[in-house]
Amino acid sequence: MRNLFVDNIDKNIDNSEIKGKFNQAFSNEAEDRVFVECIKDNEPTNRNMIVELKLNLKGMIESDTLIANLFKNGKTVSPGCPLGQVNRAGFD
Repeated sequence: MRNLFVDNIDKNIDNSEIKGKFNQAFSNEAEDRVFVECIKDNEPTNRNMIVELKLNLKGMIESDTLIANLFKNGKTVSPGCPLGQVNRAGFD
């Protein structure tokens, strides 16, 4: 997941790329439980910037709990922002 964002700083990525990475890392159910939140940047750029990923997980977390099971038990959510720009940390 980290590499997806690092490799795309100052570029747009769509939510299907993000959700696909969650599926690869955790389970095929993961993508339906990830919400991508974006906000419009200030003028003059009007960039649609990714600001948060919300993961809908559910279950007791113990030392042997698999994250895939937490995704499987979570409720499905709307996909959120379809396309957003990855910004480097901080303000520009």
